[in-house]
Amino acid sequence: FYSQGGISLTKAVVEDIFKIPIPYYMVLQEANVNNMIRQLGGISIYVEQPIIGDEGKELSAVNLHQGYQNLSGPQLISYCRHVDDSGELGRVQRQQRVLKVIQRRMAERFDITNAYDAFSFWGTFDTNISAFSGIQLMYAFNSMQAERTEYHILPGKNVQVNSQQYWETEPVESQKIIGKTLNAIENKTE
Repeated sequence: FYSQGGISLTKAVVEDIFKIPIPYYMVLQEANVNNMIRQLGGISIYVEQPIIGDEGKELSAVNLHQGYQNLSGPQLISYCRHVDDSGELGRVQRQQRVLKVIQRRMAERFDITNAYDAFSFWGTFDTNISAFSGIQLMYAFNSMQAERTEYHILPGKNVQVNSQQYWETEPVESQKIIGKTLNAIENKTE
């Protein structure tokens, strides 16, 4: 939705699907991600299968081998965007792994100097969150243990529309996850 209508359409769609208000936002552009990964010295991650771009496609410059490696910002973005035979589900799972690794790395490195660096480049983000609130948010995020952070994939299925893969969510089951996440529904072990 972002590519079609920017943050306004994205917020409207998310608010409509999940029936929750989205008062704040932050849009990460490739340059922001590249800068953050450069400051972290790259991200070490296990690449599950080789990712080799096809000529003329978005990932044409990508050549990642299978195994552990330290990825630069552009490599990490390509790794996160890659859609393999598992479709959107595999892509989202890779993105979640990357977020956990970034969270661990940032927590290891977060101190007053990094807070100043974050404050200084906060203005490069498209956001309605003040720099001061952003630093508070980063501090809270970095104080959470990565192992205890929960990431959810909304229930759904891969669908293909005009040769493009999408993840179509199942509305009722998605609402249950949102309710549990917001503690509106009691979390019971099934």
